[in-house]
Amino acid sequence: MELVGSYVDPDGQQQVLRVPCEAPDDDDAESFKSLLSGLAQMRELVRELLQDPLDPMAAVPDADSAQASDEGEL
Repeated sequence: MELVGSYVDPDGQQQVLRVPCEAPDDDDAESFKSLLSGLAQMRELVRELLQDPLDPMAAVPDADSAQASDEGEL
């Protein structure tokens, strides 16, 4: 199994992101860990795409810190 995402790059070309992972079995907790690992890899690929190309040192906030700032917890 693989996770697939697509996007249009700045030049207007369709691009595809693919991350391999195992399909979860009903009885196997390890296969769910593989799926979670694949999701984490996809999240990192998307985060890299969202970084400002003019400022490569600018970090895109992760979901946890964005949620915390929305809730005033920072």
